[in-house]
Amino acid sequence: FKTFLSDWKIFTLIIPPIKENLSVISFEIDNVILLPNSPLTINVDVANNGNLEIENQLIQLFVNNISVAQQLITLNANSQSRFEFITAVPTTGDYACHFKLEDDERVEDNYLYFKISIPKILNIGSINTNGNNIYITHLFESINFKNAIISNTTYSPAEIQRAINGSNDLLILTGFHTLSEAGPDLLEFVGNGG
Repeated sequence: FKTFLSDWKIFTLIIPPIKENLSVISFEIDNVILLPNSPLTINVDVANNGNLEIENQLIQLFVNNISVAQQLITLNANSQSRFEFITAVPTTGDYACHFKLEDDERVEDNYLYFKISIPKILNIGSINTNGNNIYITHLFESINFKNAIISNTTYSPAEIQRAINGSNDLLILTGFHTLSEAGPDLLEFVGNGG
């Protein structure tokens, strides 16, 4: 092994530690269903990789290159925190988003880009024993008041496989008593990532 390394030149570069640097680590959208003109909660994780506490640093959320939310944040040295932003988008479609921190010693980690997609139609399947559930029906009618963005198909518990295999984005099971009929198939569906 020594003869193998005998003709190698090894250099060690000691880089000074970073004093002030915040990094955008990750983000998470809390909403299960994304709808236009509804509050959209986005959490972002920011790390302080420096040796100094950073106070009142600006972080901004941009949607289609427009700053829609901002906060002044403070982080202790070598720590990480989560911050919450709430915004909304006006219509269905795709939105190019990013978080931006103020410039510091390392600017490459001050941005995090992502996309928000609001589907034109959200297909929901309702599974209940008594046909249409009046509360669910009125809920969807109120959401669809200006724009028809939710399509609801009603299934009986005997039609659970049709509901699972359909093009539903979301399944709603009303009434805990229907779990005895539809429960095992639904649990398998959810367990497989549905």
